[in-house]
Amino acid sequence: MCEHIAESLGCSSDEIRNFKIASMLHDVGKIAVPDSILLKPGFLTKDEFSVIKQHTTVGGKLFSNSRLQLLQMAEEIAKYHHEHWDGSGYPLNLSGNDIPIWARIVTVADIFDALTHDRIYKMAWPLNAAKQYIADHKGHIFDPKIVDIFFTNYDEILKIMDRYQDG
Repeated sequence: MCEHIAESLGCSSDEIRNFKIASMLHDVGKIAVPDSILLKPGFLTKDEFSVIKQHTTVGGKLFSNSRLQLLQMAEEIAKYHHEHWDGSGYPLNLSGNDIPIWARIVTVADIFDALTHDRIYKMAWPLNAAKQYIADHKGHIFDPKIVDIFFTNYDEILKIMDRYQDG
């Protein structure tokens, strides 16, 4: 999904190649989160959620200070993929274009993927409910431009998801 959105934005082939890899590393910071929290089937307490939120800064630090574009992208994505367009996200409450484009793309793809697949704490949502969630949060959680590209390419994104799930 991320690669397809980046292509639609007109990113270069080198950027897309690096982004394809870097985007898959967005949650690497969860290595610092205890399994008792990651695998908890119910709602998280406020303290547990505070621990989960640290995965963004841990992930960002893993890739910090690199001169390689791939690792710079990985750092931005890991650190900022929970920032929200309206500034209500974390870890720094960035908003709008202050959030790196790579993280804004991953935010849409990651949330759509999370909503449409079973997790230990929830059942998968129907596709149309997840699509409506993305639409309802355009301009709040999500960059409106990325959401527009997501919807313009929605049928192709579903095909990509099917191919990914089929192995």
